[in-house]
Amino acid sequence: MFREVLGKGTAYGGEHLVLFCLKGEGGPSTVGFTTTRRVPNAVVRNRAKRLMREAYRRLKYGIEGEGLRLVFLARGDARSMTFDRVQVEMVELFTRAGLWCG
Repeated sequence: MFREVLGKGTAYGGEHLVLFCLKGEGGPSTVGFTTTRRVPNAVVRNRAKRLMREAYRRLKYGIEGEGLRLVFLARGDARSMTFDRVQVEMVELFTRAGLWCG
């Protein structure tokens, strides 16, 4: 799933996150979370993924669309990410992608 969405999907970049979105033909939506290799170590990478998962969990009901395949990528400066900033940035990316109705 990751390779297809990263290769064929549309990218929307923010300060700390990049959203790759591939619109499907109905059915359940799927989401994945990853980081770049520029994120310094495993502790920071895992923290970034936990922040993204929790932010998405709280925001997912404000997204419209079915069959979406989404991948969030944390950029290299993940140490400075806070939960509030991740949530705000996700809403901005969903809005730019035309998915936000919350």
